[in-house]
Amino acid sequence: MPKLYLIDGSSYIFRAFYGIRSGLSNRQGQPTNAVFGFKNMLLSLLRDHQPTHVAMVFDTPGPCFRNQIYDLYKANRDAPPEELKVQFEPIFELVELLNFTQVKHPDYEADDIIGTLAQQFRGDIEVVIVSGDKDLAQLVTNEVHMFDSMKDMDYGPAEVREKWGVGPEMIDQLLALTGDSSDNIPGAPGIGPKTALKLFEQFGDIPGIYANLDQLKGKQKENLENNKAQVDMSLKLTRICCDVPLDYSLEDFSFRPPKLEELRAFYQHMNFREDGFFAHAESTSAAEARPDEWDYSRYRLITDEAALAAVLEELKAIPRAAIDFETTNIDAIEAEIVGISLAWPGGDPVYIPTAHETGPQVGTPKALELLGPLFADPNREWVAQNVKYELLVLANYGLKLKGRIHDSMIASFILDVDAHRHNLDELSRIHLGHEMIHFEDLCGKGKKQIPFAQVDPEKARDYGAEDAEAALLIFEKLEKRLVTEGLDELYGTLEMPLARVLATIEHQGVLLDTDRLELIKGDLQGELVEIERKIYELAGKEFNLNSTQQLGQILFEEMGITDAKKKTKTGYSTDASVLEQLAPQHEIAAQILEYRERTKLVSTYLTPLPELISPKDGHIHTSFSQTTAATGRLASKNPNLQNIPIRSSAGRRIRTAFVADQGSYLVSADYSQIELRFLAHLTEDPALVEVFKTGRDIHAETAAAIYGLKPDQVAAEHRRAAKAINFGIIYGMGAFRLSKEIGVSNAEAKRFIDAYFARYPKIQSYMDETLDFARDKGYVETLFGRRRPIREINSKNHMARTGAERAAINSRIQGSAADLIKLAMIQVQEAIEAGRLKARMTLQVHDELVFEVPKAAYDPAARLIKQLMEGAADLKVPLIVEVGKGDNWGEAH
Repeated sequence: MPKLYLIDGSSYIFRAFYGIRSGLSNRQGQPTNAVFGFKNMLLSLLRDHQPTHVAMVFDTPGPCFRNQIYDLYKANRDAPPEELKVQFEPIFELVELLNFTQVKHPDYEADDIIGTLAQQFRGDIEVVIVSGDKDLAQLVTNEVHMFDSMKDMDYGPAEVREKWGVGPEMIDQLLALTGDSSDNIPGAPGIGPKTALKLFEQFGDIPGIYANLDQLKGKQKENLENNKAQVDMSLKLTRICCDVPLDYSLEDFSFRPPKLEELRAFYQHMNFREDGFFAHAESTSAAEARPDEWDYSRYRLITDEAALAAVLEELKAIPRAAIDFETTNIDAIEAEIVGISLAWPGGDPVYIPTAHETGPQVGTPKALELLGPLFADPNREWVAQNVKYELLVLANYGLKLKGRIHDSMIASFILDVDAHRHNLDELSRIHLGHEMIHFEDLCGKGKKQIPFAQVDPEKARDYGAEDAEAALLIFEKLEKRLVTEGLDELYGTLEMPLARVLATIEHQGVLLDTDRLELIKGDLQGELVEIERKIYELAGKEFNLNSTQQLGQILFEEMGITDAKKKTKTGYSTDASVLEQLAPQHEIAAQILEYRERTKLVSTYLTPLPELISPKDGHIHTSFSQTTAATGRLASKNPNLQNIPIRSSAGRRIRTAFVADQGSYLVSADYSQIELRFLAHLTEDPALVEVFKTGRDIHAETAAAIYGLKPDQVAAEHRRAAKAINFGIIYGMGAFRLSKEIGVSNAEAKRFIDAYFARYPKIQSYMDETLDFARDKGYVETLFGRRRPIREINSKNHMARTGAERAAINSRIQGSAADLIKLAMIQVQEAIEAGRLKARMTLQVHDELVFEVPKAAYDPAARLIKQLMEGAADLKVPLIVEVGKGDNWGEAH
């Protein structure tokens, strides 16, 4: 259906600027955050709503006709920040290159232009005003709607009335009566929105109110009576003018493809990666989200064994195919196959229903039996979007993909690590210019959503086969980039073998002792009762411990604590940083921290963990993600094992509930000071390298250097401060933060840092070289070739730039450590599968691997695990792995 979208471009600019305050910049240091946010908001709007016609409307600088009515109109507004001003022209240039018609008028505001265009075209086409500005709500009719893209809210007349209490026709009067501080419109003093609504309900409108002033009393009557001229003037200011002299036809706003080559040069200058605007470049309108060449008629529904056998014959001649399973559950461990999709180069994709509730089909066991020889062929290649899911689903049926595997999602992450999403829908839009069928299109949403098994196989065919074909086409495009950008080795030798390892770990899972977990929960709940009692005693009264407002009032008003006092809009800040500052001197703060930690452990782990146990095998099966952390570190969810605290005794207790099967140990193998060892390797600082080569205590050595002591004079408090510096330097810690961390003055902290760099001078050189590389290339690389873009490295915004500098230095070290443990996991799993290591890898957390090892095999297994992990990479300093064992994870580590 034809739709004209009237976009409040000026509003988009300010929303983009204040919504993305990270200080993005291009390589010349020019701020780009508003440009970046603007184009993303616009792309999202076009992608989701597919207008056939678009008008981009902007305000012009300087006064408009309203300033002649009231010279103080908008006089209270500050000038835009300089960092925003310099982005106006690039945004206008972007709109020009995207081929959108821009509309401005020197005597009128964007609202008036939007009103005029809406009035002009509302009988010819569906009109949508894109803005969240309540002023524009007065333009809403049955033919003209308003869409707030930030809140995903569509406003017709009923929604306007529900939101603001009056219909669209009264919005200007509501604003005139109450005034509008953002535009400096005075209104009637003392009349707020609630009062105005009551007056309108009683008297109808502003003329009705003034015709019945004798029915009002006191100050209200006086304010209205004395300010009638002001209200009348305010109405002239709030009413949108719908007769701006414009000369446009509907055809002027037809969606047109962008000026592709110029747009590409603009993106390169802005340091943006190509996105959906390029994918849609060949389309004649945003409505053509599915290009003509996407021919669903090619898709085949395979419903009997003979047809499937014919497909298998076709596949035998093709070494690569994409596979996608439709299942009963997004949790792969619990998932059962409903249908199988296959796509391959040059062929017509197929969907094989295997467990739908209606229609003829090949049953799941038979389909897998027939496909088995292909799955077992080591010379084949399989492509999938999130291939780990497919591996896990097949494992549920005792099957493996033995050929080479590929993953469009992981390839996208490696190439565009800072992209917001890597899901198939998004990748299809970006790389294929294709809007895919959505799951909700077939199954519905919310409570009315049906299982995929209830979808008619004919409809499921297009959805399923499309998934497989899209994954194949996307990967073929990304595969070329992996090679040309030199990232194919990282992809092929690290991330793809790791996907197999993670599938194995996840499928095996780890045993949880629920009885022990219940005991721990009971203990913590008992401790919480005692902690609450202490807090109330210290506060002198009971209050809601979970209310930050009440807590702030207790601490800073009733108890009179002044240190770390920070006023906020809703009271006082009582976040962890504030309480940690207070804790050494104020016991109540320390007790509140204890209370919060235990409350979080109960709600985050002790209560939900038993619910995550699989009914199939009684194990917990966490899900690891390779596409979450920009540094390359693995993330886990359901449960998130990375966040179980191990520095506190309460957190360590939770680890004791993770146990080994009978007759086995849980074995923890943990890299010692891995990031500091990478720091030594990358900097090649002789003193730092020597410490690790000789096996001396790095923290004691650093303490001796910064305090001017001999090693045997270093006390525990000296070592703690040195440890904070050693690890803090990696994360870009400055003197201010260090002073807070170790409780010394800024001057003392600066002296410590200076002494640190004097002791290890090549660390500073390494940092300088890393930053120079990042400023030149726009990214940093790990030791193993992983790249992380550092987009704000040349920003003129000091905070953004220093944050980028910290990220650049840290990413090389932390990313290299993350890659190392991935290599170790691959090598250890190879030893397990070859029968050289009697163990099962069950968990990975930061620098630690956890295994289940038969007790009788512990000694040789521990030696081999240590050997493999320490030999995973050849550094200029030795890698050290500490191995421990126990009946549970807590004992092992």
